[in-house]
Amino acid sequence: MKPPTLPRAFRFLILTCVLGVYAPSPFVAFYDDIPFKPYWLSYVTQNLYALGAIGVNIDELYKNTISKCPVGKTTDPPEVYKHSLSYLLDALKAGQKEFDSILTLISKKNFSSQAALESFGFNDTRDAQAVHGVLKKIIADTELAKVNYQMYTEWVLNLPGQQYPIGSTAGQNLLRLSLALDSARVDIPNDLVKVPTTGREIFLQKWRNFYKYIAFTRKFSRASGQFILDRMDTEAANELLTGWLDPEDAKNTSELTYLLIMTQLHGWFGCWMRPVFNMINIATNVLGSVPDLSNPRWSTKSID
Repeated sequence: MKPPTLPRAFRFLILTCVLGVYAPSPFVAFYDDIPFKPYWLSYVTQNLYALGAIGVNIDELYKNTISKCPVGKTTDPPEVYKHSLSYLLDALKAGQKEFDSILTLISKKNFSSQAALESFGFNDTRDAQAVHGVLKKIIADTELAKVNYQMYTEWVLNLPGQQYPIGSTAGQNLLRLSLALDSARVDIPNDLVKVPTTGREIFLQKWRNFYKYIAFTRKFSRASGQFILDRMDTEAANELLTGWLDPEDAKNTSELTYLLIMTQLHGWFGCWMRPVFNMINIATNVLGSVPDLSNPRWSTKSID
């Protein structure tokens, strides 16, 4: 990948654009004021390949939020909704409503209830209630994941990549990204970049926490899938989902099974993992440090 060429000069207009893209807490003490020109622009130029590589992974996260694996909602276009977390969650909820009816039937303890127990492979009413309770917990945990991933979606949409946001040039986006990666802000009147003492660590820790949460939800979906395989991978169980319509073809019911839902859920969480890991890895191990004006290598002569 060849990174975009950074324009030689960024005037007041560009500084105005980058202001406010990433605003660290006003309570953070700034350790240095770095002149935007020539120091910060030189730093960006020297690290353009690393910034471009980080930007490409942020672009991938943008695409995830838009269509590849969005959190989504029922009012989204069918082709988007079908790939969303909301779609999988809504299908589980629909199945649980049908399961509620089956549980009522089983509790009557008659011939029909015994037949239902056998078709699901449940030992007795208590066993059926236990399975129902685990499914209820899986749905609740998936709902919590939906809330958290919506928050992470907002993080992504507020972070410049290389192509995104649309409407800015790649050079402008990468310049904004260089500020975000070190939790920096621009002092326009004085043509300075203000960088917190632990600016990059502030940024990295935030995204490391996100990565840990992705890993946690992957572990959750894997364990849930194993439970489904053990207790709900039956024809009777999957019939609970037959009333769930395919959003891309409302005339047909979907062909979802509980095991397929869990497999897709595991994949949905996984599609966020690689670009977040790559972004953290490049920012940690490849991207250079911000200019240190006390270091001779950052003297004006060395960057001319």
